[in-house]
Amino acid sequence: MFPFHPGTVECPSGKTGMSLRHLSSTTVFIAVGLIGAGFATSVTTSSAATLDDGLVLHFERTGGPVRLPEDVLHELTDLTVTAQVGHVPGGRRTITCTLGGGVTIHYEDGVETGRKNGTATTPGAIDDTIATCAGRSADGSLQGEIRDFRLYRRVLAPGEVRELGKETASARPGTDLASLDLGDTSAVTEDLTLSTRVPGGSVISWESNRPSVLSATGVVTRPAPRSGSSTVTLTATASYAGHTATREFTVTVPEDVSDRQKVDDALRDVVLPDEIRGDITLPTRGSRDVTFTWQSSDPRVVSATGEVTRPPHGSRPRIARISVKAAKGYTSNTRYFTLTVLPLPEKAAMEGALFAYVTGEASQDVHFAVSGSDPSQKTELNRGRPVLTSEYGVRDPFIIRSEDGDSFSLVAMRQDGSHVEIWESTDLVTWSGQRHVPVSAGTPRFGTALPVSKTELERLRQGTQPLRANEKGVLVDYDLTSGSGPVVADVSGNRRAATIRGDITRSSAGLIFGGKRGYLDLPDDLMSGLDQLTVSAQVEVGGSWRTITCTLSNGVARLFDNIVEFSRLDGMVVKPDELGGLIVTPNSGARFQGKMRRLTVWNRVLTAEEIAALQR
Repeated sequence: MFPFHPGTVECPSGKTGMSLRHLSSTTVFIAVGLIGAGFATSVTTSSAATLDDGLVLHFERTGGPVRLPEDVLHELTDLTVTAQVGHVPGGRRTITCTLGGGVTIHYEDGVETGRKNGTATTPGAIDDTIATCAGRSADGSLQGEIRDFRLYRRVLAPGEVRELGKETASARPGTDLASLDLGDTSAVTEDLTLSTRVPGGSVISWESNRPSVLSATGVVTRPAPRSGSSTVTLTATASYAGHTATREFTVTVPEDVSDRQKVDDALRDVVLPDEIRGDITLPTRGSRDVTFTWQSSDPRVVSATGEVTRPPHGSRPRIARISVKAAKGYTSNTRYFTLTVLPLPEKAAMEGALFAYVTGEASQDVHFAVSGSDPSQKTELNRGRPVLTSEYGVRDPFIIRSEDGDSFSLVAMRQDGSHVEIWESTDLVTWSGQRHVPVSAGTPRFGTALPVSKTELERLRQGTQPLRANEKGVLVDYDLTSGSGPVVADVSGNRRAATIRGDITRSSAGLIFGGKRGYLDLPDDLMSGLDQLTVSAQVEVGGSWRTITCTLSNGVARLFDNIVEFSRLDGMVVKPDELGGLIVTPNSGARFQGKMRRLTVWNRVLTAEEIAALQR
């Protein structure tokens, strides 16, 4: 939800504290951007900006959507819009959006939450006949309050955005802790799932005053039998954007049961089918770390590892007896099973098809239809009513026939992607109860799986390897003062050419950027496998040449103007190999209009002496 969108809502009469400032833009911007999954920066030759620089509109408080002056975006190329928004899930938020150089960045409470490269629209391109509103989107108007609404004619730096979001960011850890729920903690006997991140965005860490009973990762070790229950205090610490809060949970862990009870419980939980139509799974471990050892009286029918040999079609069923010995410490017990192994079914030709489907993208109802030789002519079964009803919404149901041909499984993906839902049948008419098999602990994943060889698996795990660099660690080096045509030769010896795009022309002094859509496109895989990086460019600013250098390593990005470090950003979560392609182009500043005569990229961070040497 972003509450700033073109609309037609009138300004409410209750707005207060409005100031209107139009500041001229005199700063010269030079951008050497790392654009892909996340890192972009602009270099300015002026002194550091304050939160008043470039401020066009400021509303301290509004009661709802606000209509802004129709010409507020006139001729703007860069934009930042920010506001505190009330009545949103999890409490008040500071929502900030920046747009400049084709890059849109979204922040919540000063933390980047989304980015889109290649944004074609500029603020000034919005038609003046369209009223611009704060508090209205395509989904309707905001229900709540907007405070501290600000509109800038420039892209705020990440540090400035963090400063604007400091007030609401400081409240988020407490709000997120209040949402934690460990369930009933009066008699905990199984491991707890302790969340390390919550929907509100805070990172959660845990401490236990009795880790031998309940660890900080949720592992429960019950006190010895007849020693009494134990009470544990779990402390959760929520951290968000440098702000923290804590909350304590009291957990009671009952004393443990005896090994005899554990063995008997584990044996009781073993379930095997009475009639066998294929290989069966014989578990080797039960609950509470009880081990199982299986034996078979007739391994030619059912082996001790579950392989089944069925009698041929027309034969009588075979009887097999197997046993399982459960052991825990010095205690053990044995349970016996009698299994009936059915003969193989008669082979039959296929004459039609059974369709399993849901209506819409997902549903709790699974329907069946059949067809003969013409699959386009289907007949709904059960008078069009559902044949199976799921406890959860499901999608993409499909039916699997066993290798022997006389048992079936219907498999469907739960709508949220967290589980596979399974029903089983031996006649396609009568179905078992629903089973839930977890497949995803985080973000839902929909796709396919491909069997791979050992060599392929090792290669996949190893991942993309960094590109070869020369003896100085140079990946590419472009002398932009020579050559012709759109292709720029790499003089590092690595033969990785770049390509001129847009309004750039060549000259003996370097590439001339026209200030519209020009950029220099480098190889897409240039940063693959890298964990550190240096990019340096020699550019002309105000008639003089300067060397702009950017380094990125260990979560720290640093910017140098000649030999002077003028900007530093700590806490970068993105690594060089996560950035995607490298493009030399304007991004969060104005379009670069000027000359560039050298561009070099290293696979390492240059020392201060090496950065100083770049000026010579």
